[in-house]
Amino acid sequence: MTEETEAGATQTGEETLMGPITAGLIGYAFGAAGYGLAFWVHIANFDEIAPYRVAGNISTFAMLFVLALAIERLIQPFASSLGPDSEPARLDLEARRSAVPPDPAGVREAKKKLSAARNATALITWGVASAIGFLMTASSNVTLLRSILDASAKPWYWLDLLVTGLVIGAGTKPLNDLVTRLERKP
Repeated sequence: MTEETEAGATQTGEETLMGPITAGLIGYAFGAAGYGLAFWVHIANFDEIAPYRVAGNISTFAMLFVLALAIERLIQPFASSLGPDSEPARLDLEARRSAVPPDPAGVREAKKKLSAARNATALITWGVASAIGFLMTASSNVTLLRSILDASAKPWYWLDLLVTGLVIGAGTKPLNDLVTRLERKP
């Protein structure tokens, strides 16, 4: 029998898996801490650095892609330790799949456990990546809205920082998808 505790951890017998609520809170905590620190960096250096402007031969998306790729490479060695260990759940799934006689209900339960562990890790990793994205955005003054809007437009910095950090923290796949869609438009 599986129980969801107040903190969001799922308990089954003697093992404890991190639930989506706990993983989400941890991910958002990392993101919020990074955003707060990045906003402080900006306030401390308010307008001392000119905003990044897109040159005629470089795309805004190229700069965002480079920053997102750098964050992915930075986090990759630590990704497996940013959330619950999914290896026991994977081994349990393999064991249940190869069991004789087959137990479809056990396989479904093992798949749920493996998926929950991987999703929790993804949420926490996203929070860490977004926090680093906010810090890179604030420290380099590369913000998406100011770089693609008219030079006279001055979007709210807090919004520009939030949008840019989230775009960078989302990783390279969403950026690739966006660029591909924009290129296909007539």
